[in-house]
Amino acid sequence: MTNLPSLTQVPSFNGSSHLVFPALGGSVLSWLEVELVFRAASTEGVLLYEGHRSDGTGDFIALTIAQAHVLFTIDLGSGVLTLRY
Repeated sequence: MTNLPSLTQVPSFNGSSHLVFPALGGSVLSWLEVELVFRAASTEGVLLYEGHRSDGTGDFIALTIAQAHVLFTIDLGSGVLTLRY
């Protein structure tokens, strides 16, 4: 049996590129589980953002990198909460 090399593709971003997916919508109002594996080439950046409005107002969740720390920020109407790792 011959071992074939893995053809895993890993996306990379140059600082001005991004991926856009349809909004998650009401289907995740009761439960959302996200798992990301990443290797950052920068100490600043946005890994994930989900919000209702394009201007950044309203409920949102964000996973970002700031000063080499991972930040999880959420606002579901009662104010912004940020957890730093």
